[in-house]
Amino acid sequence: MGKKSSWSGADTMWWPAAAVVQDKRITRIEFENEVVLSPELTAKITSEVGDVVPDEENEVCLEFGFKFDYSGYYDPGVCSGPVERCYPPEGDDERLVTGVVITFTDQNRDDVDLSEKTSEELGNLEEVSKALYDQEIDKERDYDPPDYNDDYVDSRTLARWEHGV
Repeated sequence: MGKKSSWSGADTMWWPAAAVVQDKRITRIEFENEVVLSPELTAKITSEVGDVVPDEENEVCLEFGFKFDYSGYYDPGVCSGPVERCYPPEGDDERLVTGVVITFTDQNRDDVDLSEKTSEELGNLEEVSKALYDQEIDKERDYDPPDYNDDYVDSRTLARWEHGV
């Protein structure tokens, strides 16, 4: 059998964003990886944040801290030995957003903690978090393994490379 591993815990992941400001109100929020919040969600966040003072380009720099609980597992499978005992690698990683904190990186003001707000009050920030996280994982999986002589690479190593592990 393969050596199965599992994990669980709580953490916060931070993503920088730029907010376009008009008349001291945030009108658009875009993250570095081109994820843009919907106008409805931006309006709800703006109502929580209040007035902001933009820079000369009418922008404000923000960081979104998504608090989440996570759990998952990974089983590398068995790729050698009798065929009846072999099975492919498998795994799962689940994240549940439990809160959001907004930090203004270029302003002297307190953070805005939206953790007490419900998804009905703020919209679906969990979908935003998932889109950001999935893009981050895709970047990590773009890793191109070095070209080794095939004689020196066993089937387990190849399986790990194919599954981004």
